[in-house]
Amino acid sequence: MFGTLRFILALLVVGCHTDWFAVSAEVTAARELDLGGMAVVLFFILSGFVMTATVRRYYADKKEYGMFLVDRACRIFPQYLFWVAATILWIHFLDREAQPIGIQPVLENVSLLPLMFNVLDCRPWISRVAYLGQTWSLSLEWYFYMLLPVLLWSAKLRQWAFAVSFVIFTLATLNVITPNIYSYHLLPGVLFIFLLGSMAYDELAAKEPAGTRLIRPYLLVVLLAIFGNSLRTLHHHWTPEVLIGIFAGVPMIAWLARQKSHPLDDWLGNLSYGIFLNHYFVLGAIDKYKWVSGRWPVFFFTASAAILLAIPSYYLVEKPFVKLRRALRKRLQPAPATGR
Repeated sequence: MFGTLRFILALLVVGCHTDWFAVSAEVTAARELDLGGMAVVLFFILSGFVMTATVRRYYADKKEYGMFLVDRACRIFPQYLFWVAATILWIHFLDREAQPIGIQPVLENVSLLPLMFNVLDCRPWISRVAYLGQTWSLSLEWYFYMLLPVLLWSAKLRQWAFAVSFVIFTLATLNVITPNIYSYHLLPGVLFIFLLGSMAYDELAAKEPAGTRLIRPYLLVVLLAIFGNSLRTLHHHWTPEVLIGIFAGVPMIAWLARQKSHPLDDWLGNLSYGIFLNHYFVLGAIDKYKWVSGRWPVFFFTASAAILLAIPSYYLVEKPFVKLRRALRKRLQPAPATGR
């Protein structure tokens, strides 16, 4: 049932960017919780779970590291480059004031890697131009893809990576270092969130008693939330979203992994990536032409248009590469799905 979850999470991200899905809550200080931020955290956990399954089954051998990255590139880049190109064309012909177009920002966006660092002011080395503003998280995820197979070569290596990342996240949560940057936007502080999903997969695959691998890291997050609450440091933007996303996401994904899939679930999951990518394009058009106004109308228009645009972009742009990925995996002998 991961497909339906991805579809819902993509719509929550759309809602976040249309400035509607923010609900009042009291988390040490009166502020608004951002459901889109929580959705991103669930995406991270889900990515850790699914990518660990993929590496364990097809790319466990160190010699297959390059093939794993090819597999991931075939997943990430076709639709991403399509919507980056569509946005650049839109800016060039219809909305020249929206974003600057130049060799450096185009190369940065095409390569994807620099976008995670847009949260930092690294100009002139990084232009900080993102034609699809939400894809900083996609850049972060790509770094995770490059790192995960290495971490899975050794259980101790994954444990050390988790520990270092959690320390960075703890310092950000306690406001020792900038929370907005290190607890949400950069991989060093959120790597442990991906690894929670990775550990969850290994626990389910090994058929161990519930919580065997996750109880200690999960308790660490709980204790951090209690300590941060006592110090009143949880009111910073993204900190409560990340913590709530972890508390809800780990058991939710572990439960959904045991449920049977369905063709509709698969179809909704196929559309989710296109929705995530194209909704900024739709919002740019709304902002220029003022087709609708008001939070609810903007959300429903954006979500509907994003879904409709995601259908052809999946079938025409991504699906040919799905066949390529399947062929790539077919030539490999699946490894036994056991935890390590």
